[in-house]
Formats: sequence, C-alpha cells, structure tokens
Amino acid sequence: MQPVRILLVEDDPGHQYLLGLAMSSGRPFVNVSAARNRDEFASAIARQDFDCVVTDYNLLDCTADELLCMLKKAQPHCPAIVVSGSDDQAVVVRSMRNGSVDFVHKDDAVEGDRLWERIKLVLADRRRQRNERRQTERRIKRLSELALTDPLTGLANRRGLTESLAGTGRRGLDRRGEATVVMLDIDHFKRVNDAYGHPGGDQALRAVAACIQDCADRRDTVCRWGGEEFLVLKPACGLARGVRWAERLRHRIATERINLDGRLLAITVSAGVATVDALDFGEDAIQRADDALYFAKRHGRNRCCTAEFVDFERLLSAANATDPVGRLERLLTRAQDGLGPTQREHLVDHSLRVG
Repeated sequence: MQPVRILLVEDDPGHQYLLGLAMSSGRPFVNVSAARNRDEFASAIARQDFDCVVTDYNLLDCTADELLCMLKKAQPHCPAIVVSGSDDQAVVVRSMRNGSVDFVHKDDAVEGDRLWERIKLVLADRRRQRNERRQTERRIKRLSELALTDPLTGLANRRGLTESLAGTGRRGLDRRGEATVVMLDIDHFKRVNDAYGHPGGDQALRAVAACIQDCADRRDTVCRWGGEEFLVLKPACGLARGVRWAERLRHRIATERINLDGRLLAITVSAGVATVDALDFGEDAIQRADDALYFAKRHGRNRCCTAEFVDFERLLSAANATDPVGRLERLLTRAQDGLGPTQREHLVDHSLRVG
C-alpha cells in the first residue's frame, strides 16, 4: 500500500486526537500531520504536498471557507473533506461551494471507519483524475510530436524546424559564429515513381532520410522540406566544413543501393549550401541554399554547389549584358569543357583533401 499523507486541521486537542485515530488506527501507511490554525495550515501546505486535507469547519481564527481557498491556490488537485459538529445545512452548502469534495458530521467521523471509508472514496477519485490527466497530457504530447514530424520519414517537418529554431538550450539555434544550410533534392525522382510506383518512391525517400540522419551531427536539425527535398541546418558550421559534409553525404547516397522488390535502385542527390552569420539566419539563408540547389540541378545534377556559385553566375550575366561578345563566358566554358569526368572528379577529391 502506498503511503497516504493527510493534513488534519483541528484546534480542539481532544477532537484532533479522535479524528487522527479514526484515520490512522490499524493503517501504518497513513501519515497524519496536524495544524491548529490558519498560519500552521499555510505553512504545512507550502512545505509539503498532501493526498487529502480533513478540516474542521469552525476554527478559532477562521473558517474552512478561507482554508479551502488557500488550498485551491497552493495545491489545486488536493481534495478536502470538511467535518463539523454543526447541524446547520448552510455550513454544508458553503463548504461544497468553496471546494470541499465531501462533508462528514463530526459524530460520524469519530465513529468506526466511517471517516476512513469516505477518505478512500476521495483518494480513489483523485487517482482516477490523476490518471486521466496523465493520459490527456500524453495524448497532447503525442499529437504535438505528430504535428512537428513528417509521418513518412520520421524527420521534422517545416513546422518542426520552426519550433526547433524557436527553442532554447540544445534545441535552439546556436547564435554564435556561422550557420550553414544544406538543401538536398533527389535527382529524377519522378522516374522512380513512374518505374516503381509511389510505394517504391516512399521507400526511396525513407532510405535517403535515414542516410541523412545517420550522417548528421548531434546538434544538426534535419527536416523533410517537402516532396523529395530535405533541409539540414548545421549550427556553428562554416562554408568549407558544410561543403565537405554535403559532398560526403552526396557520395554516400550515390554509392548505396535500395532494394525494391528484388531490384537494386541507385539514386543520386543534388545539394545546395549557403552559410550566413548565425545572428542573421532566416528565410534568406534557406532561399540562398535553395538557389544553390537548383544551380546544381541546372548544371548536371549529382553535385554540390554553393550560393557563391549563384552569385558568380549573376555577376557573369550582368557582365555579359555589357559585353555582347561574351568573351569571359566563352573563356570559362572552354576551361570547364577542357576537363574530362576523371579530371573533374580528381579536382573535387583533391579539393576535399586540401580542405
């Protein structure tokens, strides 16, 4: 039997003894504390939580009405039983209106187990209410988690990302230094759905999500941005480190195979990387990473590009607008076309090693 803590409020020593005996006799698990007046009552409920309060209605310095109001503020879920030798029905009405869950005449309270039986009913009802509150809290928590989670991949969704950024401590964004955003998109995902149906596409999404989550650092925030797009927010991460991480992830996804009904599926992703001062992080940083992602897609897919590529392309377009011959663009194109696939791959690996 779990211990039961009862606070008895009674200013008459004889009645205090008899009521205490009626509640604890033969019940070693019942712990009765006593208070004689308003101040002792206030001190007791401030110092300790009780399972039930039993109070006389008329005390020397106050009535139970005042004590019930104090109890409701200090311990709102603690039930109270009022006992009184008065036969005035108005006492019963006032007690119930002010928060008492039961009323017992003092003659009945000190006779046999009558008071304890009423207390048992009150405690059982309190346990039921406590269990209902816990179940409600668990349901609310679960619904909140579902609202912040993508049901297919188990990653955070856009709302989950927003909640994470608004959090404090380990959940919040570290506003020191730089923050890097990596946007990823599965290449030619429509072909996967066309060839394997939506169940196959869902399996591919789950496999990519698991790979991203496995590669993410402990403090990273990973979310499914929508469709076949994913976003990774890396706090306290500069551009070089962010690009190296995105390139390793891209290479790992490209080398893995997904088993779809006995057929092995190879997929690739394109990635866009943008780095900003963490204090300035917002929608602009995400948009820059998204622009870099679509730059990677326009230039062949299965590659990682940074927002600086986009900035350079825009500068190049502006320069060509004033240079009809386009000498700079042709020079850069010729230099890029002069590199074969092996040379370009070597250049990427070499750059990563140097980094």
